[in-house]
Amino acid sequence: MYPNQRQRVRGGGGYAPSAAPSSRPSSSSSPSMFSRGVALISPRGILNQSRRFFDDYRRERSFGFGGRRQRRYRPLLAREEDTGFQPPKFLSSWLRGPGGVLLLFSIVSLWFTMRTLDQFTHQTHIDKRDKHVSRRFCEERNERMPLICAHGGLHGGVGQERGASFPNTVSAFVAASREGFECVEVDVSRTRDNELVCLHSRELKAITNNKFDRVQDVTLDVIRMHAKKKGVWISTFKEVVDQVVNRGFKQVTIDVKDDPKAGWSGLPEQIFETVFAEDNSNHNGGGRSSHNKHISKRSCEECVYWGKTDAMLRKFIEFDGGKHKVGYTVANFSHELRDEGYNELSVNRPLGAYCVAVQSEMAEEEKLVRDANEKLGLKTFAWTVNDARRVRKLANNNIDGIVTDDPLIVRNVFEKMRRDCLRGSHHVRDERL
Repeated sequence: MYPNQRQRVRGGGGYAPSAAPSSRPSSSSSPSMFSRGVALISPRGILNQSRRFFDDYRRERSFGFGGRRQRRYRPLLAREEDTGFQPPKFLSSWLRGPGGVLLLFSIVSLWFTMRTLDQFTHQTHIDKRDKHVSRRFCEERNERMPLICAHGGLHGGVGQERGASFPNTVSAFVAASREGFECVEVDVSRTRDNELVCLHSRELKAITNNKFDRVQDVTLDVIRMHAKKKGVWISTFKEVVDQVVNRGFKQVTIDVKDDPKAGWSGLPEQIFETVFAEDNSNHNGGGRSSHNKHISKRSCEECVYWGKTDAMLRKFIEFDGGKHKVGYTVANFSHELRDEGYNELSVNRPLGAYCVAVQSEMAEEEKLVRDANEKLGLKTFAWTVNDARRVRKLANNNIDGIVTDDPLIVRNVFEKMRRDCLRGSHHVRDERL
């Protein structure tokens, strides 16, 4: 019996007050309001209320409304006026009682179930389609595969899990060249003492045990001191340029890691001065003789410069009459980029750009890649892609190049896709997901 519920007097139709409370402590004599609420909305509570309701309804049908017996179930509801249309008393009372709670619970459960099924079906549909190769890839890319850009060279990551080279070092870029990769990406940062070094912020955190997170706050000597403890030699930008420029790469991407706090003033001129320094090397064969005093400046037709600041990229475009290849970034992973409008393609972005570097999640949208290729005439590169499923999807989206930390995985995926093309196991995939 619920608290404060009146008991039915035996032999009569009325009610009598409940018995006097026992001598037990008051804390255990009656449940709390929270406990009562939980009991009412629980499955057992709903079942008990429904059972009581139907028992009372059958009793009223037998003895008539207003007869000798009164209903036990009386929902605490506002009385309806007798004017106007009123729904049937049975349905109205049941919906306002346990039926309403049951109906609300059923609607919410159905909504969650439908949403889960829709997501599962959509994801299964995507996974099934990504296992195939589009006819467009087979027709257009059978001879010209998307460019694989080894981000930081061929390395084993900041932890050097496989015992390979550290990222953005001379040995990593030499390893990428020996493996036959046609594109590398070099990360360039400026230190506190105004030195250009090939280093990413996450690599700085790894070698300094998270003591520093911005290259601009540390000098080159301090960086190399920490790297020496890890058994790593940090390469300067000049050392890397001497090993990658004019060495047979189809593209050398120079990713300028400018810092908003330190600024980028003078950074484009410093990078160009290093890239186009006097060429006194003989790695192209036919070395110069010692009596030849004429030393020409180095050229880099394969170099592509990109970064995350449009104002700085305009300086790269304007330098030397706009003869250099420059790309701008499209990303939305931070609110700073979204506030600057860097998450959209636009003709108002650096005019005269050669390509666009798109965040990999955004590059999965076929419309964005198609607009960049057809409407703006820009080559599209997706960064940074290390997942085989995403590689297949981007390749089917007609991407021009993929920047990856693990170029071996990407190459294996492309080879598998080419074999699928030869076997004919492909389908047309031109609609958007």
